[in-house]
Amino acid sequence: MGDQHGQGKYCGKKSHFAVISIRSAKVRLHSDRAFEKIGFNATYYVIDNYSKGINLRVKSSTATELMLDIADLGFKFTELFVLYKEKESQKTWKVSTTSSTNITIRGLLPSKQYEARAVGYFKGRVYESQLVTTVTKQQPQEQMYDYGPSVGDSVVSHEWGDLKKCFGVELNEEGVNIFMKRYHKVYICRNGVIRFGENVFPRWPKPFSGSTEGCKNDLAMLAPYWATTDPYSFYQLRISAVYYQIYTSSQKTVKSKEVLNRATSEVNRLYEDPLPEEFQATLVLIVTWHNLRHLNLNSETRSLYNTFQAVIITDGVFTFVMYNYPPNGIQWSAPMARAKWRLYSTGSSVNDPLPVVGWSAGCEQYEYFNVSRSGEVTIGDIGAIYGQTVSRREGGFKQNSHGFKGKWLFRLEISTGQSSEQHCKSWFKMQPDPRPYLEYLEPCPCTFFQARWDERFNVEEDWRGKSKICAYSTFTSKDGWQQECCYSNDWRSNGALIVGHPGGGGALRENYETNEVNNAYDWCCAQSTMCHLYYQRRPSDDCKQYEPPEWSWMWGDPHFVTLDGKNYTFNGLGEYVMLDAKNGFFQLQARTRLAKGDGTATVFCAAVVKERNTSKVQVNLERQAGNMTLFIDEEILDYYSLTNQSTRLNGSVVVSRPKENAFRVTFPSGISVTVTEVKGALSILLAMPKSFRNQTRGLLGTWNGNQTDDLTTPSGDVLPADASSRDIHFRFGQKCK
Repeated sequence: MGDQHGQGKYCGKKSHFAVISIRSAKVRLHSDRAFEKIGFNATYYVIDNYSKGINLRVKSSTATELMLDIADLGFKFTELFVLYKEKESQKTWKVSTTSSTNITIRGLLPSKQYEARAVGYFKGRVYESQLVTTVTKQQPQEQMYDYGPSVGDSVVSHEWGDLKKCFGVELNEEGVNIFMKRYHKVYICRNGVIRFGENVFPRWPKPFSGSTEGCKNDLAMLAPYWATTDPYSFYQLRISAVYYQIYTSSQKTVKSKEVLNRATSEVNRLYEDPLPEEFQATLVLIVTWHNLRHLNLNSETRSLYNTFQAVIITDGVFTFVMYNYPPNGIQWSAPMARAKWRLYSTGSSVNDPLPVVGWSAGCEQYEYFNVSRSGEVTIGDIGAIYGQTVSRREGGFKQNSHGFKGKWLFRLEISTGQSSEQHCKSWFKMQPDPRPYLEYLEPCPCTFFQARWDERFNVEEDWRGKSKICAYSTFTSKDGWQQECCYSNDWRSNGALIVGHPGGGGALRENYETNEVNNAYDWCCAQSTMCHLYYQRRPSDDCKQYEPPEWSWMWGDPHFVTLDGKNYTFNGLGEYVMLDAKNGFFQLQARTRLAKGDGTATVFCAAVVKERNTSKVQVNLERQAGNMTLFIDEEILDYYSLTNQSTRLNGSVVVSRPKENAFRVTFPSGISVTVTEVKGALSILLAMPKSFRNQTRGLLGTWNGNQTDDLTTPSGDVLPADASSRDIHFRFGQKCK
């Protein structure tokens, strides 16, 4: 929409707004067609010089609120709006909708001049007030937000076992956008740290750096005062405590509104750079560390206590953290009286490390910020020095001194606000509806452990240390789609499948650009609140249709375990059909030879496997050296060039070397065969999806859940389950050549 000053775009889901022109104005209403349902409803009012008057009066104001009222006109307005903005500001007029003639406008800045007017509608007529002007009051600077049991705070567990890890706190469904990722859970540590992604206790403070040495993923953390603290003061003496409370816009309490308004006002006041859109806090997490004592208690430190706060503030897109240090709140850094700090040696290996203040985005991004004096004894003066507002910038940071002691404000994301929503919507519109393709994808295994043992899936290599582990279907569907399944790496969850946001996998297209899908996730889930659009186009599988594969074994002096679990021995010599599925769609054959020494014992020495429209794969065991030789479509493949990571050959089969003495091949149907050399013989392991039930024959049996008919010959004769070894040899085994 536009006025005489230029053009502007407004999202219909946002607050009302107003365009005021002293000359003619053109207003255009249109949809950006971001969703499948096109169209919208819009209401607008045009005010001219003949509009009847409203008497708008200023009753009072605070530092962040303006109270107005309207003189009684003898009727109740059908709709009533108040337009307001900073005086002489070029910003768009904001609009507050009200049903009362007593009006309160919240979220204002202290010591600012505002102008306001009212617009009402009743029985086909538009009414307008005069323009009123007032100044909000100056707000006294408060370092700390209220905390403790008196305001309903929860307390982090004091039990001894809980002090060795960080305490998890669930946020609301929107979570917070921090370091370009969206988190729905934070971990509060008793030593002045908030972590993201895992609850491991960071014991020894160390200034943040970009070094990757010993680095693990998901070590993102906030450090308002990371120090070594005495655990006994928590769980035994009950002197120290950590309090926390979450305030959200969905809570309708007076206290919640008060906290959100104060947080909004402080961000707008301390953060000088313009945001892409107006900031209005919707979630505030206040964490207060109260009376923390040094790990090294002595005659000088026993009576020294540290109290400070971290306040995470977000509107769902933009996120800030405020560190608050009250006067005399930080009483120790080194384990000695303040007068002796200059004597403390930071280079000594026997001295405790000194506190750190700042943040780290973790190993995935290698971004970090250390407040000046971090890791030095004088960091203990942070409550007495002027704080700063720190913003991330491409290639560095912007730091502004705001003139208040003991208060630091950090912006924790680089979001473009509404443009991220537009990117998300545009990506959404460009993606095909995935539903026609989902039925051809392998269902996700329900746990990480199932995924590791299911050859239809490959687990990502570098999963250790991450908050989640992802596995990908070995083969894509005929339409080029691949299943992504992600699992919790928290041992308490037993590797459970994650479905949907946050962190769930999705249906991906083959050769999908990694950067593009990562960008789409960031646009929709990390930088905006439109994650539902991402998962509409990349839905998570819920594992309801998953069935683990069935296994069968053949090894040594040929021992067999059929797909139905029947055990038997067959010492045939020559080449045999181990399994034929779907009348030749898939076939596994094996060759035996006499074992070393006298006698008639045989061992497996070769295997060949083929699925329709794929390469033929053969494994031979050399008699003398005991090495395996591989053939792919009659061509030798260097066995030692393979690794435990899967490699696709000829676009049809996937091969790997899971162990030093093993070879594995997986076919598009989901069937896998693993051949292992053990003491001069081959052991063969077959895994099959249950879609092949009732469609197999051969030495591995008729797979139907019934062991009594596993000894069925190619001609259809069935040997009894208790058949003798001689009958199994001549009447069954020898007929499977």
